[in-house]
Amino acid sequence: MTELEFGERLKHYRKQKGLTQQELADLLGVSNKSVSRWESGSYPDVATLGPLAKALGVTVDDLLGTAPPIRTLGKSDWQNLLSFAFAIGGGVLYFLLVLFTPVPVAYLLYLGAMAYGVYLQKHYTYHSRWFLWANLAMDFFVNCSVVWTLIATLGVVALPHLSHLLATALFSLPYSYSSTVVALYLVYLLLSAGLTALTVHLVHKYFGAGGIPPLSSLKAERAKMNWRKWVPVGLMALVGAYWGAYRVPRAVLPEDFYLLQDDLYGLMLLGCVIVCILLFNWKGRRGMLLPSLGLVGACALLPGLLDWNSGLVYSTANHELLWVSQERAYLYHRVGTPTWALFLALIVFTLVYILCCHIRIRRPNITSV
Repeated sequence: MTELEFGERLKHYRKQKGLTQQELADLLGVSNKSVSRWESGSYPDVATLGPLAKALGVTVDDLLGTAPPIRTLGKSDWQNLLSFAFAIGGGVLYFLLVLFTPVPVAYLLYLGAMAYGVYLQKHYTYHSRWFLWANLAMDFFVNCSVVWTLIATLGVVALPHLSHLLATALFSLPYSYSSTVVALYLVYLLLSAGLTALTVHLVHKYFGAGGIPPLSSLKAERAKMNWRKWVPVGLMALVGAYWGAYRVPRAVLPEDFYLLQDDLYGLMLLGCVIVCILLFNWKGRRGMLLPSLGLVGACALLPGLLDWNSGLVYSTANHELLWVSQERAYLYHRVGTPTWALFLALIVFTLVYILCCHIRIRRPNITSV
């Protein structure tokens, strides 16, 4: 074997082990210039061959042999494959589970599998770019399915008109490329991409950076209120005013507010989500991001407390609110009347949020405020 062949073989085994020249030099107690010289075409000392082979996980015969090096699967390789199996296989399993299990259960199982795959990739194997891209792609496809289910659910519970428009756009895109259809389809993709970015960020943050600390290490203490924490309370006051306007016995709002009652409310909640992200998605403030988004998410359930049997309708011909019998209600555009239970639920949601504002959870090296 020539010195140049030895250098190529040494470089191959070093890269297979995932070591840099400096890391290999540190293991041997030599300078990185020595390793660079060996790989460029120079033999090490005889006494160094044994420790060098041990550091690379091969034998001296492998280093000095004439046969081309054959890559064998080591422990890190199997763990790397296992991380792929959990992250990618978990996504495949999700699409099988949703056929006969509730979507939230299948989604939680998928997130658990993906989190374990990320944990293995971070702590027990070399970091692969293929894993990051494959995991991101699988997570996006899974979240597309979840967002579609969410749209269908909201269509029944809270936002029938908006979900109908999105569903129409998704089914019409192969046959129609109108600006409205394309715009709604882009909204669907953006929602899926946003959920993907959120789940990947949280999983890598809590499972890739060091895992979740034990509950015994978490400490709760009293936190101070500041103006940022009061902003979501102001948003809830805006929500209350929105629904309170519909209790006025005469038409005081623009016509579109009655014709698109639920859709406008959905846009209002979307604006609240954006405001909360801008307020709390900063270092040292992210601890309040989840409670604030949870408060907005709970408000998405409020339309389920509307009274649709009150007989309140809006006449597009006379541009006014009318009280008609249920038998004639189909002739007009029905308007949901907010009940006192809706306002009571809004107050309860806000009080729970304020309680969360006064509690701060501390954990090792991380403070949630």
